[in-house]
Amino acid sequence: MLVAALAVAGCSSDKPAATPPPAAVAAVSPSPAVASPTPSPSPTGEPRTYEAAKAAVVQLEAAAARADGGALWDLLTATGQAAITRADYIKVTNACPGLAKSEKYTAIALNDAGNIATVTVTVSEDYGGGTATYSMIYEAGRWKHQPSDSALSWMSLGGDKAVLTLKNEGYC
Repeated sequence: MLVAALAVAGCSSDKPAATPPPAAVAAVSPSPAVASPTPSPSPTGEPRTYEAAKAAVVQLEAAAARADGGALWDLLTATGQAAITRADYIKVTNACPGLAKSEKYTAIALNDAGNIATVTVTVSEDYGGGTATYSMIYEAGRWKHQPSDSALSWMSLGGDKAVLTLKNEGYC
């Protein structure tokens, strides 16, 4: 799933034994992450619609498939971005390319207020199989990926300590 580790960041699984890696987004690729320019928001922002949430999920999956740590960081909520610098996030995705496993979404459910999209993905057998969920939050006119609490834990350590912690836990 998303470093959303989707193996998924901010995810929960339907199988108790299947614990996806504690990532902020999903992206697995042996190639190193490449920094991407920070996207500028549109003047009017993205709509709070299913279609816009789906487009953001597709964008997240594409960044994950490229192991593009910069683009993945750009898609984090303010909470996620406050937990780790862009440079450190790229460092972690370069050191642990398997941390964020790109998984294809199977369902997206938008809440009634139109500000939270729950994304369901299929988890690979490498991470215990089953399904997992993560959240996209409508924030400051854009759809952003909300890291899980476990992802925020390693993110708050900074790049070098996060890589060491994730290596010690077997995630990279």
